[in-house]
Amino acid sequence: MSNVEAKGTVDTHNTGNSWTAIFNVDGHKYSFSASMSPNVTAFEITKAKVHYTVPEDLTGSGVDYAGTVGKEIDITLNSSSKVTITGNLDVGFEVYPETNITGTGTWSATTEIR
Repeated sequence: MSNVEAKGTVDTHNTGNSWTAIFNVDGHKYSFSASMSPNVTAFEITKAKVHYTVPEDLTGSGVDYAGTVGKEIDITLNSSSKVTITGNLDVGFEVYPETNITGTGTWSATTEIR
């Protein structure tokens, strides 16, 4: 079960078919860049959270995910690892109707946040 939480952001960068999440984990920046299907309206989350067990959970490419986006986002990556990304969409960026989304993404990390 996931027991560690880190804060960050999620942004579709004005597209509805991909998104990037960025989290501060122990002084390192972890990014998850992913495709999204189906396309939805662009959205932003300035107070997102990732839940995981160990930082090594936040690695890899070809990482599948599934979840929902509406007033909030709630997705699970690699159902066996139980990494989740959650957060309320910023005001004005809600997705209606709430939509089931799936896709594939890649984790990357920097050595240190400055």
